[in-house]
Amino acid sequence: MDVVDRENVKVPNSVIIGGITDTDVDEDLIDFLNKYGRTARTLKIDDPQSPYHKNAIVEYESGAAVAALEPLLPYTFKSPNEVTYEIRTLSTEYVSAITNSATHSFFSELRKIAQISGKSFEEVLQDHLTGCAQSVASSPEPSEIMVSTQETQNETLEPDATNMSVNAPELVNQPQPDLPPSMPRSFITPPEVQKVVVEHIVRSEAPGSQFNAPFRLRQFSGKQPCPSHEVDFDTWRHSVELILQDPSLSDLQRSRRILDSLVPPAANVVRPLSPQASPSAYLELLNSAFGTVEDGDELFAKFLNTFQDAGEKPSQYLHRLQTALTKALKRGGVVASEADRHLLRQFCRGCWDNALLADLQLGRRRDNPPSFTELLLQLRVEEDKQMAKENRMKKYFAATRPKAASHAIVANTILQLPSRYRITSNNSVPVLL
Repeated sequence: MDVVDRENVKVPNSVIIGGITDTDVDEDLIDFLNKYGRTARTLKIDDPQSPYHKNAIVEYESGAAVAALEPLLPYTFKSPNEVTYEIRTLSTEYVSAITNSATHSFFSELRKIAQISGKSFEEVLQDHLTGCAQSVASSPEPSEIMVSTQETQNETLEPDATNMSVNAPELVNQPQPDLPPSMPRSFITPPEVQKVVVEHIVRSEAPGSQFNAPFRLRQFSGKQPCPSHEVDFDTWRHSVELILQDPSLSDLQRSRRILDSLVPPAANVVRPLSPQASPSAYLELLNSAFGTVEDGDELFAKFLNTFQDAGEKPSQYLHRLQTALTKALKRGGVVASEADRHLLRQFCRGCWDNALLADLQLGRRRDNPPSFTELLLQLRVEEDKQMAKENRMKKYFAATRPKAASHAIVANTILQLPSRYRITSNNSVPVLL
């Protein structure tokens, strides 16, 4: 699977799927995969020499998605159009493929060594196995290597290491090259060789965690007004809450990302905390220093006094109301079950576009209020209709407006003056006689 190395695929976060049709029928499969998490990308394997030709690798953004899907795998998915897809973990297939390739390469190199040295293949293999046994006897167990690797590397590597350790016994079932009849089959895959292969795979796969591009928090300092290259505390806190919910990160990694995003004076606030402090301790201390301290009732009163500004669209006004209501909700000023009702009631009070309220019949929906997303969509659709109508009206009147015509009147007649007037010598001013 050259595509895995070439595209830096995150093996623990990926599955491989057979039966792809490259048509609209595959949309059912995509909907099924999206139930377990957001997909980062899909790669098609186009290699006629590979047994995975025309298969597809689907990479999730988080290893939690594969962990949730793994109990079902391998899984046969049938779409409503009677198309069958085979879904398997990429780690299992990838380890099996590279192990098989490594085994054949190993024996091929030993044959070359035997030809160069003049020894038989059996003697060269026996010498190599003896050296491997001595190396294994003086090296730590693979389980210890896995533990140390897991402590120093990203935890998303765990499914990969687990799959490799589970599949180690399966090396016995891999196709082996033909050996002379005098060569015992037990020399090919003894337990010592299996341990060495697993140890080599774990060590070689560990650096792959560097391709798990870390999500970086934006900078936060707590300065007022907020600098243009930073975010305010509420936006920063929301990003931190997402990191706290990420199962692929340890507490140490979460704390480090929080510290990396802080600059003075916010960095000075958390300086007294010890390196062993939990992420929630950092968040609690910063919340006491920069979070909202207003009472929930006061925030709700501000919400009730929020009205539509001049020139502000109804959808923008709804956004401001939702922000104010969310703050009051977090501080206990509003019951969560009544949030939609309060939002609709205040929108009807504070929006000055009575025609819009009448068209959407929002006043009649107070007993069964729509959610914020539903109401926002209705407002944006109505605003789009009104804007399109205004544009059509402007184009119509611009096309039917009569063009202004100018007429030049040239007087070629000679001014006839009464007999009592005469023209002076300068031919410009008539003088009464």
